[in-house]
Amino acid sequence: MEPRDEGIIIGPNHHIEPTCIVGYVPQRRISDLTLRLGPNCFLRTGTIIYCGTTIGADLQTGHNVIIREENRIGDNVSIWSTSLIDYRCQIGNNVRIHCNCYVTQYTTIEDDVFIGPGFVTSNDVYPLQEDAARYMEGPTVKCGARVGVNVTLLPRVIIGEGA
Repeated sequence: MEPRDEGIIIGPNHHIEPTCIVGYVPQRRISDLTLRLGPNCFLRTGTIIYCGTTIGADLQTGHNVIIREENRIGDNVSIWSTSLIDYRCQIGNNVRIHCNCYVTQYTTIEDDVFIGPGFVTSNDVYPLQEDAARYMEGPTVKCGARVGVNVTLLPRVIIGEGA
């Protein structure tokens, strides 16, 4: 699908490099296609941000970052190269997500969290079960936690505050 221009709100003082797609229309039907991208964002080449997401001020991306629809992302967040934020995630303020990370649907990452390279999450409690979608639930990383290299978090796992 082609990116859309209407319903895209981008704050002032932004820097969007060539080959970025801001306003990619998701194939899934969602209730609000408005993309809100706060001021002072810096998007590096290959970044794709879907419609239907709200992102605060001072977002920085590395190269080839994908941010899917229906996400809520706070202020002063960096998401580095080749990382993917799947849909319906909650990411707080002052979060650092390093390179090569996959944040699955329904994951919550609270304020002031550092995520090391290679971080992966899972949300499928009962894979391949006919009604598995009913049970999808992502992990939670609480405020101030630091998560190391190549960590995999399974559904419903909670990393405690300051851990």
